[in-house]
Amino acid sequence: MKNGYSDITVVLDRSGSMACLVDEVIGAFNTFVDEQQQVAGQASFSLVQFDDRYEVYLDAVDLAKVGRLDRTTYVPRGMTALYDAVGRAIVATGTRLAALDEAERPDKVVFLIQTDGEENASHEYDAATLQAMIRHQQDKYAWEFVFLGANIDAGSVAEEIGIARDKALQYANNADGTRAAFAAVSDNLAGFRRGDRQHMAYAEEDREAQRKAGA
Repeated sequence: MKNGYSDITVVLDRSGSMACLVDEVIGAFNTFVDEQQQVAGQASFSLVQFDDRYEVYLDAVDLAKVGRLDRTTYVPRGMTALYDAVGRAIVATGTRLAALDEAERPDKVVFLIQTDGEENASHEYDAATLQAMIRHQQDKYAWEFVFLGANIDAGSVAEEIGIARDKALQYANNADGTRAAFAAVSDNLAGFRRGDRQHMAYAEEDREAQRKAGA
């Protein structure tokens, strides 16, 4: 393992319901990237955008070279094939990391999953399959999975797919909630990458910020 090297994958919902907050999502995501670029240490960054289609927008790009989203590169549409997006991203990441020499593999692997609605369009994966996949990666390889969810019971949905409830954040589906959600995960991830945190559980202050925003 290469100490101080993080591999980060973001699975970002771009289904049609995200259109009402498109500028807020773009701004919050860009701020998240900007903040992560200030954290010491090497990192590779992958971005998957999904609706009822799956698009790899960035594939293990050096974090320092990641650009900004805008209205041409983040365009909400379609339905919510959440399970398929997460399943495919896990397989792709596992395959990519397995091809590396042991000395070149990151010592931290992080998945951020964000959605604003219920799964309604997957065909390849279901919750039980994802739960087995995620628990395998957590238990055998110490991958960290965190979940952001609006308009759903984020804790319950996360648990259904194998992510602990304390690593799921219910966020208010409005401008304040969106900004606070990405700020919370950015702070969480920065601490994890620096070694200040062993795991990426959300703090009570993160949940309080969402309650104030209306979650």
